[in-house]
Amino acid sequence: MLFLKNEKPILKANKLSGLAGIKYPAGIIFLLVILGLSHAASSQEDAAALYRRVDEKVMAFSKQRRSYDSVLLFVKKQFPDKRSQVRALYTWIAINISYDTELLDHYRLSTGLGMIHLPSIRTQHPDTVIKYRKAVCEGFCLLMNRFCTQLSIPSQMVPGIARVGESQIDEKILHAWNAVYLDSSWRLIDITWSGGYISHNGKYVASFSDRYFCTPPALFIRDHWPLDAMWQLLREPVTKKEFYNHSEKRDSCCFNFNDSIKTFLKLSPADQEYVSLLHYNRYDPANISYQQSADLLIYNKAVSLFNLAVLYFEDYLAFAAKLQGKAVNARDTKRCIRLLAEPRKRLKEGLDYCKNRQFFDPELARKFEEMVKA
Repeated sequence: MLFLKNEKPILKANKLSGLAGIKYPAGIIFLLVILGLSHAASSQEDAAALYRRVDEKVMAFSKQRRSYDSVLLFVKKQFPDKRSQVRALYTWIAINISYDTELLDHYRLSTGLGMIHLPSIRTQHPDTVIKYRKAVCEGFCLLMNRFCTQLSIPSQMVPGIARVGESQIDEKILHAWNAVYLDSSWRLIDITWSGGYISHNGKYVASFSDRYFCTPPALFIRDHWPLDAMWQLLREPVTKKEFYNHSEKRDSCCFNFNDSIKTFLKLSPADQEYVSLLHYNRYDPANISYQQSADLLIYNKAVSLFNLAVLYFEDYLAFAAKLQGKAVNARDTKRCIRLLAEPRKRLKEGLDYCKNRQFFDPELARKFEEMVKA
């Protein structure tokens, strides 16, 4: 969801200083610029030195095969600040987890044949990734999310379209990366692309690079286009067409992505999944799969709750059958009331879930209405 941001007029330098009307000599202005650039360069050097120290410790630690718990304990003990912890996790995952080229080939084959491959939640589960030391982008992201969660660091997996090289873009197989909250702002990292690359013969070549660690959003967007525009972390989001065309022109309006993210993260996981699909459809309406997925999500969620209500009602019927021909006491009556309350509760949950949601497909909406009336 977009939130327009009320822009304030930019104040001139002399107003910021509180000395309105004073014009600074050119030499002083030049000196202030040089000092500003020097401070920025010094900050970058300090960060680079910090990252080198963190990487050296992580690489020495990685000489032996480590368990998930030992990695987490190592990061907690060795690195007290959040930025160092994120850097340590980023480096450890990048150099210890290989890209699963076999699974990638499977995705390419199933996509090419028009097949829908099974969800990769099992193969990309953090426990599986740690055990077999290989993953595709989803597995890298989920492992990072779990580590960050246990360190109280907000981290989100961001799905999107990636550009390999100058022009190669494959929408059929989406990419994924992380947005991590550090130093009061969201940062973008791509661990998958930091650990190595796939050679021309399809083999994974380990080659660590930190190019995609806390990359500025304006640079990150050149080869990473998130399905949800708020994760671009840009005040003027890049449209899909602009991404494809390397266009510098912005056809979209300004919005406050921080407010959008805050609102999104307050939602329940189920609502986040639904809202994400609505966002994907908003920024890429030509891709009808997002509408279909949103419809199926509503329908399946409601049906599962209605089915659960039926199961609870069957429990009531089974208990009521046992009471036939017997004297019913107060305890039995209370149990009957409790058993009847459950199906009512699930039916209400199902109807409430669908109340503020609208199907894109009118035929599916009609079937759902018929099911509710029945």
